[in-house]
Amino acid sequence: MKSQLSVVDSAFVHLESISPWNGGVVLIYDRSTAQGEVTFDDLLKHFKERLHLVDALRIKLARVPGNLDRPYWAEDPRIDLEYHMSHLALPPPGDWRAFCQLVSRLIVRPLDMARPLWELYMIDGLQGVEHCPENSFAVVLKAHHAVLDGGAYRAIMGILHSDQPNSTPPRSEQPGHVASSPSPVESLARAGLHSIQAPVVVARTLSKAGPGLSRMVLGKIGRRLGGGKRTPAPAVGRPERLTGRVGPHRSWGACFFDFADTKVIRDAVDGATVTDLGASVVAGALRRYLSDCGELPTESMKAAVLVGLRAEADSNLRFGTEQSSTVGNKLTAMFADLGTNIDDPIERLAAVRASTHGSKEGLSQVGATAPTALLELVPESLLASLSGLIGAVPGGLMGNLPMSTAVTGMPGPPGPHYLCGAKLVHLCGFGPVSDGMLLMNIIVGYQNELGLFFTADRDAMPDPWHYEDCLRQSFDDLHSAALSRRPSRTVKNNRKDSHDIT
Repeated sequence: MKSQLSVVDSAFVHLESISPWNGGVVLIYDRSTAQGEVTFDDLLKHFKERLHLVDALRIKLARVPGNLDRPYWAEDPRIDLEYHMSHLALPPPGDWRAFCQLVSRLIVRPLDMARPLWELYMIDGLQGVEHCPENSFAVVLKAHHAVLDGGAYRAIMGILHSDQPNSTPPRSEQPGHVASSPSPVESLARAGLHSIQAPVVVARTLSKAGPGLSRMVLGKIGRRLGGGKRTPAPAVGRPERLTGRVGPHRSWGACFFDFADTKVIRDAVDGATVTDLGASVVAGALRRYLSDCGELPTESMKAAVLVGLRAEADSNLRFGTEQSSTVGNKLTAMFADLGTNIDDPIERLAAVRASTHGSKEGLSQVGATAPTALLELVPESLLASLSGLIGAVPGGLMGNLPMSTAVTGMPGPPGPHYLCGAKLVHLCGFGPVSDGMLLMNIIVGYQNELGLFFTADRDAMPDPWHYEDCLRQSFDDLHSAALSRRPSRTVKNNRKDSHDIT
C-alpha cells in the first residue's frame, strides 16, 4: 500500500482544525442468532484476531517537518485496542430518540490525531428501543474521513464479518503491508521532488480532460447562441439555517424503508437510480421541514452529490480472503438541483434525475479526477495554512458554493452479515458536516432495506426527530404518487433489482 496521503486526504486532515472530520457506520445486531451471549470481550478478541488484515485500523499519521509535503501513513506497532474500543449502555428507559442522541455525541468526539484514527463503541441496553430486536446491541465504528470512504467500509465489513451465523470468517496469517514512512531527511528530499513533479501531473490530467472540457464549453456556447437568447442561470435557494457556521454538536437520525418499494418509484421516471430516489426523498423532506420553519426558499436548493470511484474489486472483498488496502478516499462530487420548489413528487424526481444525468455527463467529459488533480499544484504548507484562512472567510469552507446539503450513497454488502454469530439487521451511516453545509444525507441499501441517514449541526437541526418524520412522509408521498400513476403507464424498464447505490 502507498504510504503517502493523497492531496484530498491531506486536506481532510487539515480541516480537523475547524471541526471533527469523522465518518462511519452504526450497526445494529440481533444476538438471538448467536450460539451464546455476545459480550464486549468477544468483540475485543474478534478484532484482535483480525486486526492484521485491516490496514486502516493499524496506521497513524507521520507528518513531514514544516508541513512541506503531504503526511505519510505509518504502521503503529503498539495498538491499544482497549483505548480504541469502548463498552457503553443506553440508560433505561431507553428509546430510539435517546439512542440517536447517544450516537450524535459519539460521532462528533474528536479523534486523537497521534494514534490510529478510529474508535469503536459497543452499545447495550437497547431493550424496547424502536427498530432494535429485543436482545440486540449496536456498534458504532468511526474513523477519520482521511482514512476511509464508504467503499472502504464495505471492504472492511467483509473482513470482520462472516456470511453464516455459526461460522468464523476465514483468517489469513499474512498481515497487510504498509510501506514504512521515510525518515525526516528522506521526506524533505521527497518534498522537493514532488514540488517539481506537480505541474507535470496537472498538465497530464488537463491534457486528458482538455477535449471533454472543450466540448462541454463549446456545447454550452452553442446552446446559448442557437436559441437566439441567453438562458439565465437558475437562481439557487440557500436556507440560512443549513449554510452557516458549523458548531460543536451534532444531530443524527435514521429512517428505514422496504427496498422493494423503491422499484415502483424508479419505474415512474425512466433511468432513475437509487441515489436519484434518495435525493428526491431528501428534497421532499427539506421542503416540508423548512416550510414548517417558515424558511423554504422559493428557488430550488442544490445538493453536492458525492460519487465513489472505487472499482468493484476494491469495495466488495470476499469474507476474510483478502486484505483491505482500501485506505483513503476515491470519490468525486457533482452538483444537482433538488427541485425543492416543485410540489409534485414525481415531477421532483424527474427534475433530480435530469440534473444528476447532466452532471454525470459533464463529469465524464472532463474526467472525474481532474478537479482534485489541480490541487496537486497547492503546496502542502499552503494547504495547511488554508484551514486558518477558511475560518476567517465569511461563510467558511463552503459558504460561497451553491449547495445547501450533501447526498451520498454507501454501497451495502451483497448478503447477510454476522459478527460473532449475531446477525446485522440495520446498516446505518454518518458523515462530517462543515461550514456552509450543515446537513449530510447518506443512502444505504442492505438486504431488503433502504436506509436514509443524516448528520446535521445541532444548532441547524435541534429537532432531528422532526426531520425523520419529514423523510418518512416524503418517501410515502413519492411511493403513493408512483403507485397512482402506474396503471396509466407502460413500464419499459426491465431493470434488475439491485441493492447497490448508483
